[in-house]
Amino acid sequence: LLADGGSSEDEATAKPTASAAPWILTATLVAAMVWFATGLFGVQPHLVSGVSMEPTLVVGDIAITRGVDAQDVKQGDIIIYDTPGGARVLHRVIDVYSEGGKTVFITQGDNNIAPDPPVIADQVQGEVVLVVPKVGWAGIFVKNLIARLL
Repeated sequence: LLADGGSSEDEATAKPTASAAPWILTATLVAAMVWFATGLFGVQPHLVSGVSMEPTLVVGDIAITRGVDAQDVKQGDIIIYDTPGGARVLHRVIDVYSEGGKTVFITQGDNNIAPDPPVIADQVQGEVVLVVPKVGWAGIFVKNLIARLL
């Protein structure tokens, strides 16, 4: 110790204390979640909020998708695509064919009795590569809470 009661260690280079560790961990996790949610890791999470893909995907699951070239999508894959009305849909490809030089997909929810309207390659945003069960319930809770408050 120095005569003035200080430490010989420079305060700017001091190691984080044990009380700072949770904050550092929290900040790191939040940054990773933001990067992950915005697709900076090449994948994106999507909250499953409907029953059309049960039992494969259930409400509250998080489906992780990555971009895919249309020629790589095959029958049996689960894709995410944009509808002409602007909705995003996660459904299974049940048929693939070419029409007028464009790849066309016929999709259907595992829990649906009829297929969806044809999906062209330009509508496809990605394919499901991983499903994380039930993690999305927190997001559903927050979404419902906000809806009630507004």
